[in-house]
Amino acid sequence: MQVPGSFYSCKKDNTAPQNTATAILVKLYVISHTSTTYSEGKLLDTAPRTSFTTNDYIQYFNDGSGILSSEATPSPSYTEFKYKINGQTLVQTDT
Repeated sequence: MQVPGSFYSCKKDNTAPQNTATAILVKLYVISHTSTTYSEGKLLDTAPRTSFTTNDYIQYFNDGSGILSSEATPSPSYTEFKYKINGQTLVQTDT
């Protein structure tokens, strides 16, 4: 039975992600950040920031890729990057 004014639809194709092997390793939310500027070894400026939203995070995937998300208007800004793990060090390889 259809209700007047209702819309019914179905779709047969699969909309699931094709790369199901990619999983999130970690998603880190930023709670504080300090930017420090040096010139020729001399401290020029220190700017702490503690005001963040849930759109401010970095996310690492198990395939060596990641996303840096930053609060922006009208929507969050996303930067994709690649990384590798060398021993106990995580190194960003490109943006």
